Amino acid sequence: MDAVDSVFDPLREFAKDSVRLVKRCHKPDRKEFSKVAVRTAIGFVVMGFVGFFVKLIFIPINNIIVGSDGMVTFSSLTLLCSYVVLAYFEWVRGIAIASGLQS
Repeated sequence: MDAVDSVFDPLREFAKDSVRLVKRCHKPDRKEFSKVAVRTAIGFVVMGFVGFFVKLIFIPINNIIVGSDGMVTFSSLTLLCSYVVLAYFEWVRGIAIASGLQS
């Protein structure tokens, strides 16, 4: 009987917790529903823009790496590395200018 109880006790506990949860839930009013809908829509738009800009940035990088013939070459990797290094130095320079360390 102990083996049967060890199987059914977690199921009973889960059912009891589920009933308690459903009793505590309430249907949202119009104001609460519209808040949730607007925030969800804003989240979808933001995630869409993030995906678009990531794709927009990585298409040229992918073309530099792969090239038009589909082969990765040493010169394309060198060009990509120099592009990354230049972007990093411009970023550091922008921080230095913004903080007043360089004019």
